[in-house]
Amino acid sequence: MIELHELCNFIHSNPETGFAEFKAADIQKKFLEERGFTVTFPYGEMLQTAFRTEYGPDNAPTVIFMSEYDALAGLGHGCGHNLIAASALQAFLQTAEVIKEKNLHAKAVLLGTPAEEGMGGKTYLIEKHAFANAGLALISHPYHLDGIGPASMGITHLQVEFFGRSAHASMAPEYGVNALDAMIALFNSVALYRQQMPKSCQIHGIITDGGKAANIIPDYTKALFYTRSYIAEEHQKIDEDFKRMVEGAAMCTGCNSKLSDSSPRYEASLIYPELEKAMLEEMLKAGLKNEKINRRISSDFGNVANLLPTVNVFFAVAENDEPQLHTIEFRQAAGTDFAFAQAVKAGNAMSQTALRFMTDKEFQEAVKIH
Repeated sequence: MIELHELCNFIHSNPETGFAEFKAADIQKKFLEERGFTVTFPYGEMLQTAFRTEYGPDNAPTVIFMSEYDALAGLGHGCGHNLIAASALQAFLQTAEVIKEKNLHAKAVLLGTPAEEGMGGKTYLIEKHAFANAGLALISHPYHLDGIGPASMGITHLQVEFFGRSAHASMAPEYGVNALDAMIALFNSVALYRQQMPKSCQIHGIITDGGKAANIIPDYTKALFYTRSYIAEEHQKIDEDFKRMVEGAAMCTGCNSKLSDSSPRYEASLIYPELEKAMLEEMLKAGLKNEKINRRISSDFGNVANLLPTVNVFFAVAENDEPQLHTIEFRQAAGTDFAFAQAVKAGNAMSQTALRFMTDKEFQEAVKIH
């Protein structure tokens, strides 16, 4: 029988990027089937690495535990999603066991949610009504502190392409239309725009195709940009301003441009104070600390938070260090025994909060969207 620690280490050692997490999804399926659960895999059209398992009747108070397991391209589990999967499995198993032992009128769901890193797996699951009839959705995330995660920023994933005309850069430059000049003009425009940008917002980007050779005027360039904000109206404004910057860069260089979404939009999340308060209490009981976390993050978790009450439990991956997300150091920490033990604690805290929701009608009302 596959043990939870073994599963966590396996996912860490076999990193797979979004919508390609076949090994990670399969080992979770096997883990659950070995314990008597029926797993729907794949779950949802277009989502070949999503899965779902349930325990309890359909007409009962329902809590969904969300598992993530995608890795970062080129960096592996530098965001520690192997630990998110382990924590969700721990929460589901603990909750299902109590439901069985106490014969509770309640339902626990484990939902495998692929491709959080920029491709929005949860947005597709929302479209397929994966969260319908649930009263609560819970998730955890590794970090360098224990605490409740901050509100999630909305994010738009934008792909920019410029189309020019190639020419020999020395012999006949006058025949060229330089797509790289357009891209550089766009980056300069963004740099200037940041001075007047609303404080709630961010823009950052990279060039993914800047040309092929120094002696060929580039006829094509491509870049990826993220725009972020906590405030929907301001986010819409910077997206509109960014579109004009793209058009202006194309106009001043004689290029054509194309602006498209490279991924579904992530929404800024709602906050549920009563749910956070209860979760913090359970985190302390489980052996986690209670730190204030105010870093700016974005996740498709925000889209779920606009449907039903949610909370994100953060837990430290290192005892005497503070590795930062999306780094080699964080990847190394995410594979340690300490990090796994922390993930189990987070799972226990989520389970206890879920059980309170399932059995306490006043708490159910208190955490709802009002």
